[in-house]
Amino acid sequence: MPAKRNPHTMQPRQWYGTQAWRRRAADQIRREPLCRECLRFGETRPAFAADHVHQFHDFQSFTLGPLQSLCKRCSDAKQRGNPAPVRTGVDGLPLQPRDLLTLKPMGPQA
Repeated sequence: MPAKRNPHTMQPRQWYGTQAWRRRAADQIRREPLCRECLRFGETRPAFAADHVHQFHDFQSFTLGPLQSLCKRCSDAKQRGNPAPVRTGVDGLPLQPRDLLTLKPMGPQA
């Protein structure tokens, strides 16, 4: 049986390969199966990745810090440094989460 790796002597990128992380990430996706960022915009996309809400600085914050579920599009955007893909309204202007609260229903007016 191979020796157990000590996470405190590993490089932070190697932490993602640990059994503890794989278990925690799978649990996050099970608990939150839809992308949190897309839900803010009224979209439903299946989650692809468990993501740290805040940047972790040590193994403790890596293993205990809050997670969120993200779809591939939002996960890739966050890794590129963009907080979320830009979503646009029917007028072509960027849509913000708060705009969803002010949208009026479409259809015949009474």
